[in-house]
Amino acid sequence: MIYFHRISLMVFAWMLAAASGVLSAQTDNHAAQSSNILINQVHTYNENDLLYLDITAATALPAAVKEALDSGIQLSFITEIEIYSPQRLWPNKKLSRFEIIKKISFHALTKKFIVNDLGTNKTQTFDSIDNALSYLGLYRGIPLTSTALSKSMADAMIRVRIRLLKDKLPWLLYFKSRLPAWRLSSGWYAWHLN
Repeated sequence: MIYFHRISLMVFAWMLAAASGVLSAQTDNHAAQSSNILINQVHTYNENDLLYLDITAATALPAAVKEALDSGIQLSFITEIEIYSPQRLWPNKKLSRFEIIKKISFHALTKKFIVNDLGTNKTQTFDSIDNALSYLGLYRGIPLTSTALSKSMADAMIRVRIRLLKDKLPWLLYFKSRLPAWRLSSGWYAWHLN
């Protein structure tokens, strides 16, 4: 009987270790998938009594996403910016929220990549995907709030996330976008406003 309990405990310990290994592999895999967009640098600065934000991010498109882009599918990326007050027992109190959408597409006839910045209404054309992706992750002079208001929010935090807008994809591709290769998001990058 004691021998049977030892074997049961050993089997249970082995199953627990295997399960935790699978869990840790899934966590690492999710972290790797969410790092397709990496926010490298954020910078806030004051100018003319306004607080502005600059962001630099790098995007690495998986092969399936590049293939869709090369096939003429336009990809939309949203940059979400939130100013919030952290709460201990309640959800964070949102003080302000901004969204910027950029679209990237490939023109097969000219073999050019086109990036449309809907925030500034600017369109840029590039010869290479790398240059287009560099511009896609470049944001300069985003107005956030007045300097006086930002100084009055002593405990305020700011956070930024860039992600693929899946609901803007054609409906057949929308279902494909549930696959791991299509999980394009930087995750939230947060810091103190002041």
